Formats: sequence, structure tokens, C-alpha cells
Amino acid sequence: MQSYDITRHSYKICFCKKATELGIQLLFTTPGHNRSHGAIERLHNTLGEHMRLLEQSRGLKGSVAVQAAVRAYNHSIHKTTGAQPLELMRQWQRSEGERIGEDLQKTLHKLHRLYHLSNIIRLGQLRGREGSPNRPLRVVITAVNDKRLQLILEETDGTDIETSCHRYKHLVTITMKIGRAVADANIWKIVNQIIVPHKEYRVFSRSPWLVGLLEGAYALGRVAAQSTLIRCTRQLQTIEDEQRQREIVEEYHEGPTNHRGVNETIAHLPRSIFGRTCLGASFSSEQTISHWYG
Repeated sequence: MQSYDITRHSYKICFCKKATELGIQLLFTTPGHNRSHGAIERLHNTLGEHMRLLEQSRGLKGSVAVQAAVRAYNHSIHKTTGAQPLELMRQWQRSEGERIGEDLQKTLHKLHRLYHLSNIIRLGQLRGREGSPNRPLRVVITAVNDKRLQLILEETDGTDIETSCHRYKHLVTITMKIGRAVADANIWKIVNQIIVPHKEYRVFSRSPWLVGLLEGAYALGRVAAQSTLIRCTRQLQTIEDEQRQREIVEEYHEGPTNHRGVNETIAHLPRSIFGRTCLGASFSSEQTISHWYG
């Protein structure tokens, strides 16, 4: 995989390939909420550019299409950054051409869906359920990993994923930051209506009161057996080494499929994710979860 640093602090674009698969990874390293608006604008524009490049090659077949897309991609990178384009492609067998063409179409389809989601966030149209304050959700972008947006929702009551976000769960890994005042009133609803029905949810918390509530729910059988409580509370509270704390949270939050190092990953997560009044609820597809925890 080759990567290009587009700017020093915003993000980098990776164009990667496997034997017969064309994949695009966008890794965001923009820390903090104050930069997230600019980051989503750049994401939206970048996805649009990728779609245009790939659509230009849709009529071509196999490795010809892939090579055309890469040439256009390299040209755009060189034009944007002045970096010398790197040849990312190997010579594929002609018999693999059709398969590569199919992968190109799949990549383009997923790119279209990501582009649509990025536009919703960009326009501030990702909102909570009906009846809640009619305000856009505050979104912090932490990464786009394996074509999956990774978002942190600020000031949420835990119900947002039932509407706006849940539609995109095949594209998005979401961490909800739920303050204690909100969670006290909604914790059973969060547990029974959100965490329980979805096997792929994993919960972690540094807050003893919240872990106590969740453990009580498990003891009463109110939480499905498939939904696993990550009991890292005492570990996080007794370990003074901040780096070790980050490793623990990274292990549960992103899992070993994340190809970035621990240091880089956690360095760009908002520091408040380690706060004492925070519930993190992350979801992904069952296939991805099987890689994380299986």
C-alpha cells in the first residue's frame, strides 16, 4: 500500500491493492471537534474526485480500467501536492481482468454511498430522532478505515442511531459519548432497545456507576448473551500509564484489523473519550466483529 501525505495535519489518502482487488482507504488524522467541519468538507470533495476518476474508467474492462484509474489518481496527486506519482500497479494476468473490473464497480458503488453519507454530515442533516431537539449532531471524524467511516457523536442521548445513523451501520463505526445526566434517565432504554437487539454492539466505560448498571442488567438477563460487556474499568482506573490506557481502549474500540499503529490511532482520538462520564458504544458488521472478537 502506498500513501500520500496531502497536508501536514489533516489527512492522508491511501490507494491500496490486493491480488485482484482495488480498494481505497481514507485515513483521517484530524483531531478534535474544532477541525471536523473542514475535515468532512475535504472528505466530501475527495470522495467526489475519486468517483469522477473511477466513473471515467467504467466503460473499460479489467486491468485496463484499473490502470486508467491509477494513472488519473497519480496525476491528481501530483497536481495537488507536487509529489512524484508512484506506480502502484503490478501486471495482472489477462484472465484476471474481468474480476478486477467487477471489483472496480463494487468500489465505485460503495464510494457513492460514502459520498452520500458525507454530504448528509457536511450539510448538518445528521439529526436525532423525532421529538428530540432539532439540532444537527456534533460529529468528530476519527478515521475512515477499510471504507468505513469512524465517527464520534457528541452530546448524544443514545437514541440517534435508531434513525439517522442506523441506516448507515454497514458503512459506519460509531462511538457515542453519553454524559451521566443523560444516561441516568435513558440507560435502561439504551441497554434494552439499542444494545440488546444488535449482536455487534460492544460497550466499554471508565465509569463505575455505569458499569454497575450494565453488570446488573447482565445478571438479570436483560442483556443478550451475544452482547459483550468490556470490563476494562478497573484496568483503566488503576493504570497510571496513559499509553497503556490507550492501548486497552484501542484494542476494544478498533480491534486488530486497524492497520495503523496504536500510537497513531489513539493520538488523534479526542482526549475526552477517556473521561469518567462517557459510554462508548461501537458497532460494525458481524463479519468485521468476527475479526475483532471472534
